[in-house]
Amino acid sequence: KQDDGPKVNDPRLLPDEFLQRTAKVVYILEKKHSRAATGFIKLLADRNSELFKRCAMFSPVDHRVPRVYVPLADCPPDFVTKPEAYSQMLFICRIVDWKEDNNFASG
Repeated sequence: KQDDGPKVNDPRLLPDEFLQRTAKVVYILEKKHSRAATGFIKLLADRNSELFKRCAMFSPVDHRVPRVYVPLADCPPDFVTKPEAYSQMLFICRIVDWKEDNNFASG
């Protein structure tokens, strides 16, 4: 029987207070990944935010790719008024930037 459960030595399972940072990425010399992914777009949850008026959220199918803010100008014209029409439609998104102080990339 194969055991696919969590491993005892997996540091990803430890709480942050038990981890000691030993390095920091300071520069990416060469981007190897195409930075494109397939996934779904949806409106942001906070309808009162300034970001809601400008961006949608791209959620990739591949969990290794981060979620991405996508300008509404790059979404289908009727996306804001009929987001449910696009809820099951796959889109391709490319990461164009990711600011150091932002939790999400920009696409």
